[in-house]
Amino acid sequence: MAYQPKSYRKFLATSVAAAVVVTAAAPAALAAPADAKFSDVSSSHWAIDDINYLVEKGAIQGYPDGTFKPNNSITRAEIAVVLANTLGLDVDSEVTTDKFSDVPATHWANPYIAAIVDQTEGVIDGYENGTFRPSNTITRQEMAKMVVEAYDLELVEGKDLPFTDVSGLWSTDYINILASNGVAAGMTATTFAPRGEVLRAQTAAFIHRAEVEEERIEVPGLVPTVSSVTAVNATTLTVVLSDDTTHEVTLDTALVANEATEVTFEINDVEYTETVTWVYEELAVASVNAVNGKQLVVNFTQPVDASSVLTSPTASTSTVKTGVLSLNRTSTDTHSNDVVLGVAERAVLSSDGKTLTVTAPTGQFFKGNYDVTVKDAKSGQNTIPSVIKTISVDDTTAPIVNSVVYVPATDKFEVTLSEPIDSLTGEVLRINGQPVASGFDALTGPTNKLTFARPSSVATGTNATIYIAGFSDAAGNFVTPSTTTVPVTQDTTALAVASLEQVTNQKVRLTFNKELNSASKTALESGTGVVVTRPNGSTTSNFTVAQNLTVDNTGKTYDITLSDATYTNGNSEVFGITLIKDAFTDVTNNKNDLYSKSITLNKDTVAPTVTSAALASNRQAIEVTLSEGVTITNPAQVKLRKDGAEQTGLSVALKGGTDNVLVVSYSSGAELAGGSYQVRLEAGAVTDLNGNANNAVNAPSVSVSATPAAPLNVAVANSGTNVFTVTAPTGQTFTTASLNHNNFRIDGQAVSSNSDITLNSTRDIITVSLPSEDSVKISGNALFTTNGLALESGRALATATATVTVTDNTAPTLTGAQLVSANVIKFTFDENLDALTLTDAADLIDDIQLSNGTVAYNGGFASGATSGGDTVVSSVDGKSLVVTVSPNSDSNWATVVNSSQISVTTLDTADTIKDANGVVIRDNVRVNLVK
Repeated sequence: MAYQPKSYRKFLATSVAAAVVVTAAAPAALAAPADAKFSDVSSSHWAIDDINYLVEKGAIQGYPDGTFKPNNSITRAEIAVVLANTLGLDVDSEVTTDKFSDVPATHWANPYIAAIVDQTEGVIDGYENGTFRPSNTITRQEMAKMVVEAYDLELVEGKDLPFTDVSGLWSTDYINILASNGVAAGMTATTFAPRGEVLRAQTAAFIHRAEVEEERIEVPGLVPTVSSVTAVNATTLTVVLSDDTTHEVTLDTALVANEATEVTFEINDVEYTETVTWVYEELAVASVNAVNGKQLVVNFTQPVDASSVLTSPTASTSTVKTGVLSLNRTSTDTHSNDVVLGVAERAVLSSDGKTLTVTAPTGQFFKGNYDVTVKDAKSGQNTIPSVIKTISVDDTTAPIVNSVVYVPATDKFEVTLSEPIDSLTGEVLRINGQPVASGFDALTGPTNKLTFARPSSVATGTNATIYIAGFSDAAGNFVTPSTTTVPVTQDTTALAVASLEQVTNQKVRLTFNKELNSASKTALESGTGVVVTRPNGSTTSNFTVAQNLTVDNTGKTYDITLSDATYTNGNSEVFGITLIKDAFTDVTNNKNDLYSKSITLNKDTVAPTVTSAALASNRQAIEVTLSEGVTITNPAQVKLRKDGAEQTGLSVALKGGTDNVLVVSYSSGAELAGGSYQVRLEAGAVTDLNGNANNAVNAPSVSVSATPAAPLNVAVANSGTNVFTVTAPTGQTFTTASLNHNNFRIDGQAVSSNSDITLNSTRDIITVSLPSEDSVKISGNALFTTNGLALESGRALATATATVTVTDNTAPTLTGAQLVSANVIKFTFDENLDALTLTDAADLIDDIQLSNGTVAYNGGFASGATSGGDTVVSSVDGKSLVVTVSPNSDSNWATVVNSSQISVTTLDTADTIKDANGVVIRDNVRVNLVK
C-alpha cells in the first residue's frame, strides 16, 4: 500500500488527482499529457515502474515530443512541484509567496514553492541571502534530505550501511536513513555519489520507494566487526564487537606470551580473524617512591590481590598486611617521628590493582634514607618475589591549596591540598577578612581534604574571600598562604568557548570558560557535537579531540588534531570549528550556545632555537629554555661540558609542566660542583611539535658557585599584646639593618612604619611592638613572616613563618548617618559592629551626639534627671547600626531631627558601640545627618 507521511495526511481531503495547471512559462516537462507513452523509456528500463507511478499520480509529466528524458537533471523549482503533488499539499494558483527575491509572483512554480514553504518544515529551505535559486539543479545528497524530511523517515538500526563516500558530510545522516530504509540503491554497491546531480528517473525511484514500502530494496542486517580483542590469558580472549556486545572466546591452542599471533574464532556463526598479543610481564615491584613526607607509593607490574596487601580490603580504610611492607631507616641521624607500619597507617590499592599508596600515621613522616622491603603480594596463585628498594626522602615542599569550593549540598566549604596533613596547629582561617570562629572541621587522620561550615555572616548568592595559612605538613613545611574568592551560589553562567588557537601544524587548542561534566567530556573526545569544516567548505570527520591536562589541570582545555591540514596548496589553510548548541554541559548543568569560528592554520617551518640557560633551583641540573615546545628525539646528542671537559653519565628530560625547557643533569642526581657549564645541542637532538629538528648550537654558559652553607633559622614568638620577638640562631647576632619594618610582615603586609622595633643588648633578639592604635583590625591567629634579616656573621637566614596571636586595636569609624524615617536613624561604620543592644537613650547620647547647632538631643531626660529617658531599640547589620527612638514628653527629638541641618558626632565618653572584636568606636568623628 502507498505510504502517506503523518505531517501531510490532513491535506488528503483535497482532491489532487489532476496536476494543477501552470502558466505557459512552465518547463515543457510539465506540459505533456499525463497518459503519454514515452519513446525514450522502454518497458525494460530500470525505472519504468517508478516513472509510471509518479505520472499516474499527476506529480510529474513528460515532454511535448513524447519523451521523458530520464537522464535529465531536475531543478529546485521542478522538485517543488513534484513534492507538492506527491504530498497532497493544498496548491492554489492564486496563492503565491514573496519570501524569495528570485521567485516573483509571476514565476510558474511560485504556487508550488509557496505550498512547500508554508505547509511543510525542512523539506525545501531557502538560502540565507533570501533567495530560492529555482533554476539550480538538485544534488543526490539534497534529494536525500528532502525525501527524509518529507516522509518522516527514521534510521533503521542494525542495517548494513554500504556507502563509503558519505562520511563526514552534512548529509551523512540523511543518506544513511535512506539506505537503512531501502530507499537509496546507490550509484554502485558501495558509493552514493552525494554531490552528483539527481536525475529525473532517480527522482521517481526515490519518491516511489519512500511512499510504497513494498517497492523498497531489501537491506541486509549489519554484521558486527571486531572493535577490540584482548588476551586475558594464554587461552582466553575478550572480544568487543561493533554492536557493543562483549564475548569471551576460548582458544584451542594456547598463545605464546608477548608474541603477536593470528587467531581465528567464531561468534554467532560469523568467523573472525584477528591478530592478538598476550602481554605477560612477570609479577614484580616496578618502583617504590615517597611522593612527599607522608606518602609511600609502591607500583607493581601486574595487578595484585587486595586481600594479599591490605588488612581490610573491602573497608574504606585499611592498614598494610603484616609482612608485605617493611622499612629500615639507614640514615645515621635521629628522626623521632619516623614511620611505624602496621598500626595506624592508611593503605589504598588503586582500582587497577597496580599501585599501593601508604599514608603515614598522624605525627609520623618519612625522612632520610630507607631500605624498603616488599614481599608476599599475590596475583592469583603467583607470589611477588621479595625485593628491597632504596629511597631517599627529604620533604621540603610546602603544601599548597589546590582548590576551595562551596558545596551547597552540605553548606560547607571544601579545601583541597596538594598533600595530606595531620594537624591544624597554627591554622589561620578567615572569610571576608574575619576569623572563622569554628575553624576547620576536626581531622580524623591524615587528609588532603579540609572542610568548614559556612558562617551565618556569609550569605548565599555572594562571593566569599577565604584566606588560609598557618598550619604545616608533618615535615614542618608551612602551607603556602592562599587567598581564594569562592562563589556561594549556584552557577548560572552559560558554558562558552574562552579561546581557540593554533598550537601545531595540525592541532588547535580549544579552551572553555568552565569544566565540562564527565558525560560531555566523553562526548567531546568522541567528536560528538563538533563540526569541522575543511578549507573547501566541506565537513570532515578526520579529526580527534583530547583533553590536555598538561597545560591546564583545571580540565577546561582540549586539543583538536586536524588530519586534513596537509597544506597541499601553500603554507596556510582555513578550517571552521563549530560546537552545536546545547551539545555540552558544565559541572553545574549549564549548556553551551552555538559557537562557530574560522581559524587560519599557518605551517611552521622554523627550527627550535635556544633562548637561555640557567642553574636549576635544586642545583642538580642546567635548564635550557628553547624557543618553542619540543620532544627529545636523540638524548645522546645533548652534551654537557664543565670547564670545557665533556661530562658523562647524563640524564636529559623535559622539565615537569613545560614542553620547552630541557633539564640536563647527572644520572646520579648529584649537585653540580662549582665551575662553568655549557650545554651543546647537536643537530637533531630535539624536534619541535611540528617535526622541525634543531640545528647544532651551544647554549649560553652558566657559572655555578660552590654550594653555599644551608641557611639558618630564627624563632618567632608572641611576647605581649601585638608584641613579637625574633630570636637569632644560637651564637649569631643581628645587624642593625635587620630592624627595617619591611622585614616583618603580618598576613603578607609589612608592619606599620611606626612600629617600635628594637635589638636587645646582646643583639640576638629583635622585639617588634606594633602601634597601640590603628595597627591591627582583627583578633585571632595571623601569619607572621620575616624576610631580609641579616646576621653579622654573614650566614644566610631562611625566611621564617610562624602563627602568632594578634589583637584588634583599630577603632571603628563613623562614615555616615541617615534619617530613615521620623524616628529611625541608620549609622554606618567602616567595619562590622558587635551585635550590641542599646538599652536606653543614655547609651546612645553617651556615644553619639545629634545636634542642630543650637541644641543637642537630650535623650528624653528632664533637666538634671538620670532616668526616665526615651525608649531606644537598636539592631546591627554588619557595618550598620539602626536605632529607633520613641520620644517621651521631655524629649527634644523632634526639634533636633526636624531641623534643616543636623550634625552627628562620636563622643569620647562612648563605651557601648563597638566593633566585632570589642573595640569602642573612634571619638570626635563628625558627619552630617542625611534625610
